[in-house]
Amino acid sequence: MEKNIWGHISLGAFHRSHQASYIHDYNYLGQDKWFIHSTGMLSSDNELIQKMKNQNNQYSLMTRSGTKDELMNIESISETYFLPEEWNKIIEVYSAPETKVVSITVTEKGYYYDSNRKLRVDLEQITSEDLEKCPKNVYSVLLRVLQKRISTDLKLTILSCDNLPENGDLTKKLLFEYLSIHKEKFSPELKGWIKNNVSFPNSMVDRITPVVTQETINLVNKSLSKTDECPVVSESYREWIIENNFLNDFPDLQKVGVKIENEVLPYEVMKVRLLNGSHSALSYISFLLGYTDVDKALADPLVYRFVNEYMIHDVLPTVPKVNGVNLPEYVETLLKRFSNRSISDKVQRLAQDGSEKIKNAILPVLIENLKASRSNKYIYFAIATWIKYLKGTDEKGLKIKIDDSNLSQITTALQKKDFIVEFLSIKDIFNNILEEYPQLSEEVSAIYYEIDVSGVRSSLQKLLK
Repeated sequence: MEKNIWGHISLGAFHRSHQASYIHDYNYLGQDKWFIHSTGMLSSDNELIQKMKNQNNQYSLMTRSGTKDELMNIESISETYFLPEEWNKIIEVYSAPETKVVSITVTEKGYYYDSNRKLRVDLEQITSEDLEKCPKNVYSVLLRVLQKRISTDLKLTILSCDNLPENGDLTKKLLFEYLSIHKEKFSPELKGWIKNNVSFPNSMVDRITPVVTQETINLVNKSLSKTDECPVVSESYREWIIENNFLNDFPDLQKVGVKIENEVLPYEVMKVRLLNGSHSALSYISFLLGYTDVDKALADPLVYRFVNEYMIHDVLPTVPKVNGVNLPEYVETLLKRFSNRSISDKVQRLAQDGSEKIKNAILPVLIENLKASRSNKYIYFAIATWIKYLKGTDEKGLKIKIDDSNLSQITTALQKKDFIVEFLSIKDIFNNILEEYPQLSEEVSAIYYEIDVSGVRSSLQKLLK
C-alpha cells in the first residue's frame, strides 16, 4: 500500500478537475507523493469507474480560459472503487494507517439536512443502518471507517469540499447526529474518540466544471493521439482555501496555490452567495427565456444585467470583507467566467436540485436583507421564476424535466389553490420564513402573476428599468 493515501467519497467531474488536479500538481514537485483512492457511491458511477480502471485511473483534463486550451494527463488517482460492490474494501483502505485524509464532494443533497441544518430523520437513507450491508450515505461510510481506526488510535482529516458555508463544521455536526440515531450500532466510545482524533477543516472550492458529455469526449480526443473514455473539461480558473485544522500529515498544498487560512468562512460566504447563488438565480430565468447554455444566456443583455444587479444590489451588502479580495472586481470576474464560451455550462445543470442550492446560497441573503430592511427585488424575481419553472411547463407549453430531491413536497404544494404560500411554507426548504416575513409571499406572487401575463422577458425588462 502507498505511503500517503488521500481517500475521496464521490467520484465526479468536479473532484477530477479540482482536488485531483491539485494533488497531481503537488506530486510533480517530486516530494512526498499522495495517492487518491476515490469512491463512486451512485449506480451511475459504475460505468465511469470501469472506464477509469481501463485507463489505469488516469484521464485527460482540458482547461479552457476562453482564449487558450491546455491539456494534461492527471495521474493522482491510483484507485477507484464502486461502493455497492466494494464497500468492505473501501472501509478497510480508509481505516488503514496510510490513509490520512478523506475528502467529500457529495453535493448539497448528499448531506440530507433541512433548513435548520439538522439531519433529516424523515428519510430512509438516514433512519436505516445495517453494518452488514452496503452503507446508504456518507455518514455511514465515515463512521464505519472511524470505528475501525479506534483500535490503532489513527487520527484522520475529513475534508468537505462541497458548496456549504462552514462545511467542515456542518459535516461534523451531522455526523454526530447520525451517530446519535444509530448509537447502538457503534462503539460507545466512538463520539469521544472522534472529538480528540478527527479534524473537520472548513474549505472553499471553486472551478466551474460542466457535466461530461459525448461532445466533451470528442473535443478532448481531437487533441490526443490516443482515445480517452473519461476526460474532463473545466475552466482554467481554480481556487481552494482550507482551514488550518489538521491533526496528522497533510500535503503542503500551498506550494501549488492552495491557501491555508485560520478563518475560511468569509471566503465560503463570498463564493457560495455570489457564485452559487447567482448560478441558481440566473438558471430559471435563462431556461424560461429558452436558453440551454449559460454563456449564451449571459450574451443576452437582459440576463447579464440581471445577474450583475442581483450580485451588486441584493448580495454584496451581505458579504463580509474578505482578506485580499476586491468584491466589485470579484463580481466582474464571475460575470466573465459565466460568459466563457469555451465552457458553455448547461442551464439545466445549474437548475437541478434548486431546493438544496437555494436553501444554502440564496435564502441566507434573503433573510439578512429582510432583517435589515434592504432590497430583495432581484431575489424575489429569481424565486418567482423558480416557481414558474417548477410548475413544469415553459412559455411555449413544453414540459420541463424537474430534478429535485424535494420534488414530492414541491409537487404537492404547487397543486394547491394558494400554491405560492404553500410552496414558501415548505419547512425543509424555507423553515419558518413566511411566518416571520409574510410580505415575502406578496412580493413573489406579484412578480409570478406578472410573468404569467406578460412573460419573463417583458417582466425582466420592467424590473431592470
